[in-house]
Amino acid sequence: MKILQILAITLCLSLGYALPASAASADSTTEVQKVMKKPRHHRAMSEAMMKDLNLSAEQKAQWKAISEKKKAEIKPLREQMKNLREQEMKINGKYENEIIKILTPAQAEKYKSMLPQKPERPKARKHKK
Repeated sequence: MKILQILAITLCLSLGYALPASAASADSTTEVQKVMKKPRHHRAMSEAMMKDLNLSAEQKAQWKAISEKKKAEIKPLREQMKNLREQEMKINGKYENEIIKILTPAQAEKYKSMLPQKPERPKARKHKK
């Protein structure tokens, strides 16, 4: 999940979506700043940016078309990343088992306790279109 967050932030920054520090005064919070404080904010952030930029209907349509092209181009990359992570996990498991075979039972238990705990993954949310 961190990879996707980093990818989203990188994309926003590379496309020039970062707001300059002077864009918002201390007493006025932009829509983008409000959205950035919330988790899972990618779509809302795009909408907030369009609102803060006061885009015309034509600009909004162009923005959305560009976003859809970007999304289509990124989708296969995300699938590749998912497949690579799965392959990596299988390889790690294979070699962890080989290491455990050479350890005494006490060492094996200690080794297992030293391994990073796999975090419980939240169920994937489906985005509405």
